[in-house]
Amino acid sequence: MKRTLIITSLTLIAIVTVAGAGLWGLLNTDTGRRIIIAQAETAIAGAVGGTAKIGALKGALPGEIILQTIVLSDESGPWATIDALNIELRPFKLLRGQVDIQNLDITSAHLLRKPPARERPETEAPLTFSLKLPNNLPDITIAKFSLVNFQSDLGNEPLRLDGAGNLDIGGRDIAANIKITSKNNLDTIDAAIDLQRNTGQAFLDINVAAAEGGIIATLAAADGPIDLSLKGGGPINAAQFSIDTAIGAYGELTASLSGDLEKIVTADLAGQFTPGRALGDIEELAQPVAFDLRIDERGKGGVITINRLTSAIGHMTGTAEWKGASGALKNLSLDLRTVFAENYRPNLRGYLGEDAAIAANIERKRGAFAVDGSFTSNTLTFEIRKGKTDLRKQFTGEVSAEIGAMEQFSFLNAKAKLTGVVTADLNDKIDVQKLSVMLDDGSSLGGAGFFVFNTQEVAFAGDLLATPTLISSFLAPINLTANTHSEIDITGTLDQFTLTAAIKTPAAEVNNAPAPPLLIDIALAGLPSRPTGEVIARAPGGEGQFKAVLRSSEDGRISVPELDYRSETFTLTGSGAYRPEAQALDIALAYSGQANAEPWPGLPLVGDFKARGALAMSGEETRFILTSQRLVSESFGMSGLLLTAEGAPDAVSLGATVKRLTTPPTGMVQDFSVNAKLDIRDALGVTLTQISGLVANTTFSLRAPSKIQLKDGVSVDNFRLNWGSAGRIALDGAFSPTRWRADIRLSDVNVPGADGVASATIYLDTDEPIPARGALEMRSLLVDNLTDAIKTGFVWNGKAVIVQSAADEDHLDMRISYPALLTKAPALSINTEGALDGYIRYDGPIGPVAAYLPPALQTLEGDLAANFKLSGSPADPALSGQAKVTDGAYTELRTGLSIIGVHTEATASYGAAGSQVRFSGGARGADQSGDDTITLDGELALTDEPRLDLRINFDNAELSAHPVSRLRASGEVNIAGPLDALAANGSIQIAELSAEIVTPENTGLVPIEVVSHAGEETHFITTSKAMTQAPIDLDFKIDADDRIFIRGRGLESEWSASITAATEKQAALILGRMKLRRGWLDFSGRRFNLTRGEITFDRLSPNNPLLNIRAEYQTSDGVTAIIAVSGRADEPKITLTANPPSSSNDIMALILFGKPADQLSALESLQAAQALASLGGIGPFGGAGFAGSLRRSTGLDLLNFDLDPDKGGGSLTVGKYVADGLFVTATQDAQGDNGSVRVQYEITDNITVETEVKQDGNQTVSANWKRDF
Repeated sequence: MKRTLIITSLTLIAIVTVAGAGLWGLLNTDTGRRIIIAQAETAIAGAVGGTAKIGALKGALPGEIILQTIVLSDESGPWATIDALNIELRPFKLLRGQVDIQNLDITSAHLLRKPPARERPETEAPLTFSLKLPNNLPDITIAKFSLVNFQSDLGNEPLRLDGAGNLDIGGRDIAANIKITSKNNLDTIDAAIDLQRNTGQAFLDINVAAAEGGIIATLAAADGPIDLSLKGGGPINAAQFSIDTAIGAYGELTASLSGDLEKIVTADLAGQFTPGRALGDIEELAQPVAFDLRIDERGKGGVITINRLTSAIGHMTGTAEWKGASGALKNLSLDLRTVFAENYRPNLRGYLGEDAAIAANIERKRGAFAVDGSFTSNTLTFEIRKGKTDLRKQFTGEVSAEIGAMEQFSFLNAKAKLTGVVTADLNDKIDVQKLSVMLDDGSSLGGAGFFVFNTQEVAFAGDLLATPTLISSFLAPINLTANTHSEIDITGTLDQFTLTAAIKTPAAEVNNAPAPPLLIDIALAGLPSRPTGEVIARAPGGEGQFKAVLRSSEDGRISVPELDYRSETFTLTGSGAYRPEAQALDIALAYSGQANAEPWPGLPLVGDFKARGALAMSGEETRFILTSQRLVSESFGMSGLLLTAEGAPDAVSLGATVKRLTTPPTGMVQDFSVNAKLDIRDALGVTLTQISGLVANTTFSLRAPSKIQLKDGVSVDNFRLNWGSAGRIALDGAFSPTRWRADIRLSDVNVPGADGVASATIYLDTDEPIPARGALEMRSLLVDNLTDAIKTGFVWNGKAVIVQSAADEDHLDMRISYPALLTKAPALSINTEGALDGYIRYDGPIGPVAAYLPPALQTLEGDLAANFKLSGSPADPALSGQAKVTDGAYTELRTGLSIIGVHTEATASYGAAGSQVRFSGGARGADQSGDDTITLDGELALTDEPRLDLRINFDNAELSAHPVSRLRASGEVNIAGPLDALAANGSIQIAELSAEIVTPENTGLVPIEVVSHAGEETHFITTSKAMTQAPIDLDFKIDADDRIFIRGRGLESEWSASITAATEKQAALILGRMKLRRGWLDFSGRRFNLTRGEITFDRLSPNNPLLNIRAEYQTSDGVTAIIAVSGRADEPKITLTANPPSSSNDIMALILFGKPADQLSALESLQAAQALASLGGIGPFGGAGFAGSLRRSTGLDLLNFDLDPDKGGGSLTVGKYVADGLFVTATQDAQGDNGSVRVQYEITDNITVETEVKQDGNQTVSANWKRDF
């Protein structure tokens, strides 16, 4: 419609041009008509773009003009046609500059497609702006207008518009009426405009209704119907109008306008825009936009005052003031302030703060505009100074920014400043010179660069200085000792650029471990998608080096043909490649780390591994193998690792075996193996087919295949595990952001490190009103009464977890409420902020509780009475109450240490420093009666860093613990400090000590031969953290003037001692000396007098004392035999000498039989050889002697000769395992008088049954129980 009126106007202009040239008579000639057509076609084409073609010009010119067959085209062909355009006018008024059309008919116009976009020619004309209505409107009158059969092909079906109206414009007045309707009522336009400035009245009534699919809605691309209503009027200097419109999917606008339309001195505009669905993705339009504006004229300009502009962004106020000259914009000033909405873009608000302000001044100078402005928020200030722009495509000027501290950027803990000179041409490039970025910590970046829009070419060259503070803010574990310097150069295009950099880093501390300075050179081309080049890093002092060579190909393959990373203690070499066609990663790596190897500072890795194969996501099978003989780090230790993966991406067979695996949570796991099927394309679906191993003397194995799915969380189906001989574990569950579900069942599961078993049921479903509930029963194996079990249950109601004892629990009464508020949106989470509440009461034997104490305390006996109350919060728990142990006794099974009369009292209270537990108690030795000879008192602070302060006093306490049969001592021991850094000190005076050296039975049982596989040693099967864990800080003084008796194996001796126990270099160290006072040694029926004895503990070989012991025996022939023990205790040197000197064989013969070796009988020679071998592990049969050699040759498990040289007799014992756990022995003496047969059967690892039948017919049966610690 608009373009049809343009065609009409331009046609009239062409006629006026010809008439003004005095060619009136020419109009009715063919030549004249062709001139008019050409003028009209040129004018129409210039106005609407493309080309215009008029088929014919008819009518009685100049009063009647008929244009026929008008075709409008562009490069794609015709886009509109008009069959006929009829104009009846008064031609003589054209000479007076008036257009007076009596009748205008447009017949059969046809819109074939959307009009093409018309390029706007660039112009150097100044921008113009005026609020006043013009006083010299063109004088145009259209008495009658009609539109007949206007058709459109834009909708889903052909559309037709018909309409009529009139128009009268001239000078200062406007009057118009128009009504257009469609045949199917999809489009309706009804407009009446009457602006009579001479009479001072204004009237406006415009209504547009366009259904979806109609011509108007289609041309507007409204994606829905359009309804527009603009009404109002009144005195022209106080007119009021209302606007109510809905534009399809874009939203609705309701507003009111009032003011003086004559001079526009003041005008008020207020309303609300409600965005539609087409704008739903724009967060700034997430809610209605309400506005209240005022327009005021000021001199040759004006000002718009924003009283209120409220949107999803927040609340905006401010002014926009302009000044003009000769209708052109001369100056524009902006002063705007916004307070951001609380929920508007939290991340952006985190950067900018709560509010922001914009101040700008734009002034026209010498054909361009000078710009100065600023953007200011709580944390950011951005300024433009000396700017120059055409307000279209070009800008140049100085820019600066100052950024305050931001929590989002840890490195911006102080201010940062940026300055530079920017030259931008949107048709060419952006160029930045004199770029400078400065941080308050001293870090800086300087340089220059540019970016070309059309070619995407980019370049930057600069220097970067990074302080230790900046580096540690990005990489927290790294603490540099000085600044890092870098030279950076980037050239190329955004999709393929080259980076060269030279970086110099100082010495550093990484993960609390030292790291050397580095020189790093980077030379990479083809970035970011096809890197080719090298990355080299080396330590100037030779501590290590790193080199990686990268290559890329046109098919997208990226390879690392060479990777070499090494130091004095480790090497990591290999290669790799990524093949995009198969989404496959090829790997070939080999690592070897010696003692103290740290491939990354603070990350120890001792051992070796090799990895080789391909991991493919599609197109081919995965084939991968990882092996390691031993590998130890801070959090794990393992030996004998073999891991394989093979198969198609949707069915990868994974297998792993580890001979020994140690982690802090699990301890040592032996013979661990796992087999699984993986679907790496289906969100890592895993089917476990086999799991087995041994942990804490407990075997475990998978009973059935189990499926684990890592999709939308984690789901576990049918996980069934055998645990120990009778234990069972079952787990089914799924955990996603919106729902947690689990069913867990434990049956007779022995607790590692405890003599007890546990059974439990746990049901969890966060969609249920009660999200979780369950029960737990813990039963000790150290007590015979099966009813002495700890039984509890729990319920989680979505607000708190409530744990309480079972109704049939005999000794325990407990109820604890732990805050656990379930939150379901935006994802499931648990808030544990809240109050703790509850109590724990126990009255009964301590045995069921002791079973779950550390192993050394599990044999504690007695009665326990406890009553504690829990309060406070999980972050600051408060414990109060008391507990008592009475009639207690304790036996340490390994050494036999036993104390009786154990009684303790503990009282807990809560104060400003947290919960405090104060305790006291006493006991006495197993053979003592009466008052306590051992007392203790102290306190335990349950704070963020728990601390113990314990004092133990010995008052003539008598104790025994293998190999010490009797100890009587007095003194004091103090243990204090944080639980992870305890210190123990004290002084102990030993009044008497008797130690027995146990004589092992000469059974001849099979010795256990320890074989090292491929250099594997037990100390590797732990974690490096455990190996370096600091012990208790010791500082003890132990004195004994005498009465230290050491007896056994023929030894009877008395010693004195002065010993100090301390901690040095994170290890316990014993220093001091023991001296012999008197003693003797009985060897093979002969008594040797101890003439010298000294045991010295020093720092040269920690805890490995130096021995200096000498024993002498005077034979009947006057020969003095001497046994000397010297050297360190772990490798003592035992020598047998004589005075006068003799061979060792003669000396032993003289000691045993009083004659030299060449005079001995065969039986005496054998006994002498055995004695000599037992003394020093020497002789023709080695340390095992003749019996051991014969046993090995006969295949027996037991062979023993007992010889009696005085009586000339002896006995023989043989034995063998005849079945698993069944051992049979037979004994017979040389005279044949005494013989026996013994059968021993192992029922379990701890229980055996023995029966013995003797030659005289007597029979015995016994049962034995044992436990190893």
